[in-house]
Amino acid sequence: MLRILPGLWMGVIFCFSHQPGAESSRVSGWVTSILETVAGILNLDVTGRNLNLLVRKGAHFTIFAVLGFLLFIAVYSKKEKLIFSSAAAVIIGTAYGVFDELHQYFIPGRSCQIMDMVIDALGVLLAVLLCSGYLAIKRYLRPQPEP
Repeated sequence: MLRILPGLWMGVIFCFSHQPGAESSRVSGWVTSILETVAGILNLDVTGRNLNLLVRKGAHFTIFAVLGFLLFIAVYSKKEKLIFSSAAAVIIGTAYGVFDELHQYFIPGRSCQIMDMVIDALGVLLAVLLCSGYLAIKRYLRPQPEP
């Protein structure tokens, strides 16, 4: 079951990426308006344009961090080396981020941006580093059997 979750999540990402530009802007605009309301209540000085950019780039980072997490748990097994599993998850997730951006090039109102590829890869990388770091610390702290 765990091995199919990354594929399902890639399908979710594909669906978001397949939205035409106007529809994608409407979705991120809705999130931005909610955050503007919260910022106004908290007396935070944020502008709609900067906040919308943050929402859009934050969405890239977040959905690819989830993909990185799912890839890691799908690839990792106790038989495999932690470094191998981590590298495989990062490579697969980053490759999918590149594919995702290339796919957007062909969608009306969307574009293919190198910066989004980098943000996607950073999301994957952070999630994989957190997972592998957790496991490394857990291994280190595990009591060793006495000889």
